[in-house]
Amino acid sequence: MRRLLIALLVLVILVIGVAVLAPALIPTDLIRERTETAAQEALGREVTLAGDIRLQVLPQLQVRANDARIANAEGFGEEPFAEMQEMRVAVALIPLLQRQIEIEEF
Repeated sequence: MRRLLIALLVLVILVIGVAVLAPALIPTDLIRERTETAAQEALGREVTLAGDIRLQVLPQLQVRANDARIANAEGFGEEPFAEMQEMRVAVALIPLLQRQIEIEEF
């Protein structure tokens, strides 16, 4: 019983360690590219993330990006549909483990 508790404690510490270190280990260019692509697919419009990008793992897996723009639909002019100081995209964790991106919050 004691070994099981120690193993569970070690597992919890490892999970928390990965959650804390993951944002620092993943290159921001990769995060930017994947986030823009997922947002474009979800919205059907061009999405540009020009500012700083932050990855948050806990309590929810999400990306926060500053200076975000969503392009207007074709035929509606050159002005962006939306401009945001900060954009937040939260993704479901289980589909991500299966290499699928499912946006929970935008």
